[in-house]
Amino acid sequence: MVIPTSLPTLPDPATVTDAKSASDALSTALAAVATASESLSAESLPGRELKHSHLEKAVVPFEALRAWLREFHELLVKVASKHEQLMSWSVTVGMPFTLTLTVNFVDRDQI
Repeated sequence: MVIPTSLPTLPDPATVTDAKSASDALSTALAAVATASESLSAESLPGRELKHSHLEKAVVPFEALRAWLREFHELLVKVASKHEQLMSWSVTVGMPFTLTLTVNFVDRDQI
């Protein structure tokens, strides 16, 4: 069974103008990652039966996923430019669809 789904809306990178808006955008991005991973995993589909889980798949068109990941990257770059404690991040996309965002912070006063 194929179930069409959509990805969560991300904040506009243009709204990230200072540390507070960067922090807010990062929180929203983390929530978007969790929502996207949950909504696209077969385990979360309604009415799922264990014996048929390999037949169920949530689908987002390739171009929609590609555009969303591009927007996500642009948002993270903007957040990093305004969030003084954000040291690095990594994004991992797996199959079946899993999306993991790891963010590392540093206390710049202690460096």
